[in-house]
Amino acid sequence: MRDAVADADLGLQIDLWRQGYSTGRFVLHVPRLPRMDLRELSDADLGDLAGGSSTCCCGPCCCRA
Repeated sequence: MRDAVADADLGLQIDLWRQGYSTGRFVLHVPRLPRMDLRELSDADLGDLAGGSSTCCCGPCCCRA
């Protein structure tokens, strides 16, 4: 695999795909994903995610609010 272009160009991707129908060679550029942060979440991180609300909708009372 080689690095072609840092920025994605959707128009170029579409043109290459259309050319593939006539040439039989389809070129697909897949951008690299950024590295994921795999650290453990702190209590503060978890508290920020909680939000303090319940979204349970397994009972009929939630739909009739």
